[in-house]
Amino acid sequence: MSLSYDPVLDRENSNFMSSKFLRFSGFLVLMCWLIVMPVQATPSLSLLAGERETGTYKFAEDLARLWNWPAFGMQYDLTPMAEPSPQSRVERLRSRQGDFAILDAESAYRYLSKQSEVRVISVLWPNVLHVISRTQEIDRLQVETDNSILLHENSAYLVEAWGSLVSLTNFQPEQFHWYAGERSSELLSSSEHDIMVLTAPFPLPQVQTLLQAEARMLPLDPLLSQTLQKKHPWLRNQAFPKNVYNGVSNSMRFLMKFPVLVTRADLDDALVQASLTLLFTQTSAVQPHPLFRFLDKTNNRLFKEAYLYHRAAKKSLGL
Repeated sequence: MSLSYDPVLDRENSNFMSSKFLRFSGFLVLMCWLIVMPVQATPSLSLLAGERETGTYKFAEDLARLWNWPAFGMQYDLTPMAEPSPQSRVERLRSRQGDFAILDAESAYRYLSKQSEVRVISVLWPNVLHVISRTQEIDRLQVETDNSILLHENSAYLVEAWGSLVSLTNFQPEQFHWYAGERSSELLSSSEHDIMVLTAPFPLPQVQTLLQAEARMLPLDPLLSQTLQKKHPWLRNQAFPKNVYNGVSNSMRFLMKFPVLVTRADLDDALVQASLTLLFTQTSAVQPHPLFRFLDKTNNRLFKEAYLYHRAAKKSLGL
């Protein structure tokens, strides 16, 4: 039986192959387009903070985690970024290479005074000059005391003010013994020192441990306090909220300094308002992060003459 050429069958086969080739070609074109097409990611804002092991960066991480939680419905993601230099954080905001930043109190005073392009949103948690005494012989810290003082390196500013109040012949640098790290309660309880000084947020577990073991929190002598505030104008003399530490009454006042959340002056008002709402709703949360627990918007009244606030923050905070 001889095979014969069937033009109809050949045309059908040709059409089938052409259709299959076209479908395959279309699939390849689609895949190539998907590969080269830019990914439409959620727009992101940056929050500049200190190095990763610092308290400011940990606070930035927690703030970003809250911001990015779907329940808050933010239009933009918030990304914490480490920038060790406070001055560089300010410069990056000025040059629009960042959106938010956290500055320590001293840096805020130093770099924001002439920076109209960078504005304050709010002061944050208080860092308190803790003075803890094991002796019952004194009721306040004054330069006339001859007690041995264990001083954390983050509170060196106390020594500068102390030295300015006594003559060179009476100043005794050996009275101060320096330490670093977080071993406050262990060091004071196991040492021969009568007084410990450190700057830290409250309530500090190590301090609570010491106060439960009959140590006391001491206020500063008024002259020493005034001298410190004059030399370091970012310090404020404030009382603790109720029931923070055992034996500390609301009538006692302590020096505090406040980190600052700042932003570009041209940042959208709605984003500034969103950041304020997020910050201050955490104080009433069931288990707020320790640094969120004592955020208080009224603390901004202490700085309304010192800082330039973002227009939306001024309105929201009643400044």
